[in-house]
Amino acid sequence: MELGNDLRINSLRLRRVVADLFRHPCHLLPYFRDSLLCLPAYDFWRNPLTAAAAPAKKPFRLGALVPWFSYQAIDFLESYLTRQMKVFEWGAGSSSIFFARRCLSFLSVESDKQWYETICAESKRLSIGNVDIKLCEFDFFNPVDFAQSQYLHAITKEQYDVIVIDCPDFTFAERPVCLKRARENIKPGGVIIMDDSWRYKEAIKDSEARSIMVFEGVGPGRLGVTSTTFCFY
Repeated sequence: MELGNDLRINSLRLRRVVADLFRHPCHLLPYFRDSLLCLPAYDFWRNPLTAAAAPAKKPFRLGALVPWFSYQAIDFLESYLTRQMKVFEWGAGSSSIFFARRCLSFLSVESDKQWYETICAESKRLSIGNVDIKLCEFDFFNPVDFAQSQYLHAITKEQYDVIVIDCPDFTFAERPVCLKRARENIKPGGVIIMDDSWRYKEAIKDSEARSIMVFEGVGPGRLGVTSTTFCFY
């Protein structure tokens, strides 16, 4: 029975990937380059059920230096971001470098020390000076008292043009908390970005955003289709 369910799920995923690439053939080469060829580079992609007991020992490595959003969302950001914008991000990664290259200032908070060191080293290697990564360790496998955590409240009192929510969320409960917190710090006219937003439809529905844009499709570091939602305020 489980094998049959797995086959049906994988068949559905494959059909959605093929349909998306048919509609957006310009994403075929990036998908092959950034996902099919580079997926082994995403060493942090561990099974949440086993990672806490047997964490990966290999050093983390970056793949493509773009956000691991849908490609449609990345395309939109290329034209949306400006050098005058201030950006905050929960969950550092290749997106940190992408945003820092296109904005005035960039602050990110990361929970995993090894991943934090990887991003800092890559930023230094690329001589990116306007990126600030904070390490606030937090166990997302056992997210006790997340609402009071240093990780959540690492966001400063500043008002930001863009706030990105892409932290680990194995229980699917932490990103909605980030969304609620982000609303206190988003500028009028600013945008909050929620990745993997298909999991958080209720939180987005209650976001009180002025308008919402959803970009669904394939993207880097994943074999299937995902969705990235932009909440404009």
